[in-house]
Amino acid sequence: MKKVQEKKDPFGVSGLGDAVKIVAQPIAKAIDAAIGTDVQNCGACEKRRQYLNEKFPINANKSTK
Repeated sequence: MKKVQEKKDPFGVSGLGDAVKIVAQPIAKAIDAAIGTDVQNCGACEKRRQYLNEKFPINANKSTK
């Protein structure tokens, strides 16, 4: 019996939260570098990512017909 291989997103995106993180993380890093803050590690971003991933999942295994 062969095991069906699941398609994996090359960016590791499982939902909208991951997509937002891909865009927001470099912006937060730039803000931190420019003004000496720690925005990228505040914790709110991770909470937002989890919430958006739960509400808006991206299913890489879903086939379009």
